[in-house]
Amino acid sequence: MKSYSIILLAAGSSSRFGFAKQLAQINGKSFIQHAVSEAMKVNKNVIAVLGANLDAVKKEIENFPVQKVHKKEGEKGKE
Repeated sequence: MKSYSIILLAAGSSSRFGFAKQLAQINGKSFIQHAVSEAMKVNKNVIAVLGANLDAVKKEIENFPVQKVHKKEGEKGKE
């Protein structure tokens, strides 16, 4: 049986948004919390790729059992 993961790309700096979009509040939860929660309903193997605002975003999902990957220069949109 094949195993699959969900990869959440949350490394951007949200420069046009004005502040870290990952931290925006939606119904009492941050956007990143909402995204992780919904992804985990589909698949428990979730990988969150973080970059800009690393510490603040990481703190938002510290209680979720997801793999957190730091993408250096993710806020610049580089590979």
